[in-house]
Amino acid sequence: NTGGKDVLFLHGLPHCHLLWKNQLADPKLRTKHNLYTLDFRGQGESDKPNPSAQPQPTPPPDNQDTVYRPWQNAANDIHQTIV
Repeated sequence: NTGGKDVLFLHGLPHCHLLWKNQLADPKLRTKHNLYTLDFRGQGESDKPNPSAQPQPTPPPDNQDTVYRPWQNAANDIHQTIV
């Protein structure tokens, strides 16, 4: 804990946390900020999340279920990392 701001690096598909290895190793960033990264579900070194720790999302409207469901998985992964 540097006392600086927290920075969470999020990768896109099909990458993993290794995308940010240069930023995480940067001594200037490391001394000024608390650096965090994660692997989204199914990427890199991710593991299956604990179902009992999953927040219970409000279900989207019936006609939007296929649009919102994949993003809810990513939001749950981020939530578990932060809390």
